[in-house]
Amino acid sequence: MSLKHVWTDLELVAQFDSGVLIEKLQANGHLHIYFNEPVNAAKTTSGLEYIMDQYGDHSGSMVRGMNKIIEGPKILESALISSDHIGITQFRQGPDSFYPVDESGMWHEHVSIPLSQLYCLRNEFEQYKQKIKTSSKISNGKQAKREQVLNSVLTNAGADLHHQSSYERMGEPTRDDLWKILQGRDRQLFASGKDDFFKHQRLISFKKGSRTKKK
Repeated sequence: MSLKHVWTDLELVAQFDSGVLIEKLQANGHLHIYFNEPVNAAKTTSGLEYIMDQYGDHSGSMVRGMNKIIEGPKILESALISSDHIGITQFRQGPDSFYPVDESGMWHEHVSIPLSQLYCLRNEFEQYKQKIKTSSKISNGKQAKREQVLNSVLTNAGADLHHQSSYERMGEPTRDDLWKILQGRDRQLFASGKDDFFKHQRLISFKKGSRTKKK
């Protein structure tokens, strides 16, 4: 399935942006993106030798290993993305990763192909959707449980007060100090993820500069 079909199926409402989509797919659950263009390439295990010019600037990278033409489906690993083309700088086929090289086989050189030639496999996409759906449910459920504990802490500080007023009655503890209080209630539930929790909770607002402990 094409990247545009993936975008539509994920119900992303903004205008189609291949760069945003590729970053999203590779970061969130890592859905493989394929292309079939034959590429002259060398295995990454051979390494690269970085060549500097007389001014000390990087002028190119020489490939140390043997090169060959890689046919068939390949998985994108890294690339440079423009509006309608992608410059592939590294890809994988089977267990091996490869660097694209120039015609001489000596220099690492990205291979440019139209974005329309990139695609995902339908079965892998369905697994990806299920994975992010499950992950979202787990994440949302944990956030709700944590907010219940925070609500309890605030209620104990001032049962007759608004959450923000209760927080102020507590002396407006910093994020670090409040996290320690929450860990005292449930160390396992608050074992990690402090920044994400405070970023998404909507019970109280922190003053600027309250992220770390006050001097």
